[in-house]
Amino acid sequence: MSKLNPVAREFYPQAATVSINRLPQSHSTHTTIGFLNICSLRYKIDTLSALIRERTWDVVGIAETWLDASIADGEVNIEGYSLVRNDRKGRKGGGVFIFYRSYLPIKPRPDLNQGDTEVVWVELNGKAGNHLIGCIYRPPDAPVSYWSTLEASLHQAAMVTSAVTLMGDFNVNISHSLPQHAQPLLDLCGAYGLTNIVHSVTRVSPRCPAGTTIDLILTTEDKDLHDCRVLPLTLSDHFGVEATFNARHARPDIPKQRVRRRLHNIDLVAFRLDLAAAELHVYPPDSDVQAMWDHWHQRFLSVLDRHAPLQQCKIKTGKLHPPWSDRELYKRNQLKRRLHRKWLADKANSEAHAAYRRARSVAANTNRCKRNQYFQSQCQDNCQNPRKLWSVLNTVTGRKRQSIQPTCDIEHVASTFGKVVSDDARPSVLSMPQGPQPRSALTSFQHVRACDAEQLLKRIDPRKATGSDAIPGLLLKYYADLLAPSVAALFNASLTSGTVPAGFKRAYVTPLHKAGDPSVANNFRPVSLLPILSKL
Repeated sequence: MSKLNPVAREFYPQAATVSINRLPQSHSTHTTIGFLNICSLRYKIDTLSALIRERTWDVVGIAETWLDASIADGEVNIEGYSLVRNDRKGRKGGGVFIFYRSYLPIKPRPDLNQGDTEVVWVELNGKAGNHLIGCIYRPPDAPVSYWSTLEASLHQAAMVTSAVTLMGDFNVNISHSLPQHAQPLLDLCGAYGLTNIVHSVTRVSPRCPAGTTIDLILTTEDKDLHDCRVLPLTLSDHFGVEATFNARHARPDIPKQRVRRRLHNIDLVAFRLDLAAAELHVYPPDSDVQAMWDHWHQRFLSVLDRHAPLQQCKIKTGKLHPPWSDRELYKRNQLKRRLHRKWLADKANSEAHAAYRRARSVAANTNRCKRNQYFQSQCQDNCQNPRKLWSVLNTVTGRKRQSIQPTCDIEHVASTFGKVVSDDARPSVLSMPQGPQPRSALTSFQHVRACDAEQLLKRIDPRKATGSDAIPGLLLKYYADLLAPSVAALFNASLTSGTVPAGFKRAYVTPLHKAGDPSVANNFRPVSLLPILSKL
């Protein structure tokens, strides 16, 4: 809880407080990482998003993204995840990418990148200490000097912490025999205590039907490893790799249910009759504005609880299938997966591999066409509604702002916001500028009429969020004619006494991320949600 500053208290005699919206309680958990080689990430982001939600990966590394400066972060964004990227410069192809859950105490470390090496680093602040996680892509035609640049990057990482994990496509086949060109990688692993935990084939191609192991996870924390597996996915000709470590972090317990009112089930006629019988405009005699508000608020909520009581409702999680998915697209993907399994059973069968590639191409083209048709129809249907049209365009271009929660303690965030409004440097009394003096003092004002209050109530935007008083704006707007007399009397009592009810000054405060590290409270600004009646 944090109090308003003395200047605000000058105008609000009663003690005004605000409450901070709390994050769900958290518990310690392990960290699961995944790595994928995906050519042209931009056109596979929908499939990747479904895969990440299904596998519940905390950190995901992507190699060969084929992104450049013309593609904004929003176009390859995944809801609930933050991203850091390092695109190839000067020529097409390549590029590396890391997705990580937004609530994780992770910060990018671009200072660890060396030269033109396609590598990206992030630092996880776990309970047992810091853990550096990197993602790398080494081109097949990389010069010998590449290993020197990579060694410089690993040297910088080793100076930060001893817990280092580097995943990526090294294009060095370490399966079965160890060719001569793998020796520089082995020397680096020996010098920095890195151990490869991937021991299965990660890529099968017509050139090498037996398969190669080139997608690796090198780590100094192999003793803390719980599980490592290779996943035969259909996103590319590379298999996916995932591993689980003991790098514990605080993961919020995301609630599966929430409390809400089903306003669409209200009997409008019966609600009006009960609201009229509640006699909201009949206030107790000789009551102050606070007692009037308590009387009005309690009686309104009692009627609302009878017609739309608070209920536990399940929170819908993100769908694994996009909205443009239909039976045809499902059949295409089903055929692709079936042919993929058939090819994995007989990797030397070139006809099975060719059939799988054709099915994969058809499924991708079908998905792309249906996605375009879906958004074109959405734009045409909402061309007369600018709000919905911009919502569709923001979805297409990925311009939706991510909701980043602070990773530091919420009590620390509350105290930081409280220091802003209780700054000792602020004057306790306002010094008004010297302007022209009025001819006569203000001794009276025109009282708010019921028709004035009704006009205000009818102008309420029903889409606005409900404040701390739990009174929806939709009902205030719909029953404006019935509520206007009682609301006008409440407003007049407030203006006459020069005080505001305590319920009008209570707000839900949400930390809104500005920029920078989410573990720093100063990188957030408070946004207050007041009751709708108080704003009137």
